[in-house]
Amino acid sequence: MSEKNGQLPLKQILKNGRLTRREHFQLVSFFLSDATVSDRDRKQINQIFDRVQMGKIHSIEGE
Repeated sequence: MSEKNGQLPLKQILKNGRLTRREHFQLVSFFLSDATVSDRDRKQINQIFDRVQMGKIHSIEGE
């Protein structure tokens, strides 16, 4: 899931502590349906979901 391929910037989300509603939806979709997600990306997605639940990453309006 690299930014270069038009996919989610996982490292940027973790660094900035923010994600848009669209990015959140895409994360859920990738996590639930895409068997080709690498272990590394799956781990980062899990970290994002964990931080959202802890209030360390906030959902923002926007694209």
